[in-house]
Amino acid sequence: MRVHVLQHRREQWRPSSTGGLVGRVVTGSRITVFHRSLTAAEVLGVPGPAGQVPWILHPRGQPFEGFVGQADVRPATEVLLIDGSWTESGRMLQCVQGWGRSVRLNLDAQSRYRLRDQRGEGHLSTAEALMGWYDALGFGEAADLLRLHLELRVYLGLRSRGRKAEAEDYLSQSPIRTRLGPFLDRLHARRPNLATLPGGRQE
Repeated sequence: MRVHVLQHRREQWRPSSTGGLVGRVVTGSRITVFHRSLTAAEVLGVPGPAGQVPWILHPRGQPFEGFVGQADVRPATEVLLIDGSWTESGRMLQCVQGWGRSVRLNLDAQSRYRLRDQRGEGHLSTAEALMGWYDALGFGEAADLLRLHLELRVYLGLRSRGRKAEAEDYLSQSPIRTRLGPFLDRLHARRPNLATLPGGRQE
């Protein structure tokens, strides 16, 4: 499966964007910065097999369940993620409507991405949308791996913002607590005060 991220030009500079995370950790993924003159070929590259069109993930799309089992709908080999604020992504969706099949997933879980506010159920970060897509198609291992990357980013982001109590609450409900335990132990270990060590820096 090929994963494409169409990213709003402002989003590439936002620390809270998860489109960049997808580009870094998902093998074979590709990020393209959006502008109105872009064509489908520039974003998606070489077309997939005949009869297979990209599926564009967005809450305004048609329900995923409505396509399951349809004889004329073949499993998608590539997916397009729209990365931006909700207003920006809505405008971008209008520009790419003819590029593939717009689909929404039935995801009723609340977003776990606490570094950016989500408007409600079904409104998830770009990475969470891809995780839901993986789960829907039976790629549970890929979804779990991306989930670990995302949750670690949220946890570290909360700590770096000084929201330590919220970070600990987040960690208590996160799979990284057990899956990445040794790493977190090293992360939390107190560092020695170099000034107190022999030969340490003197003020």
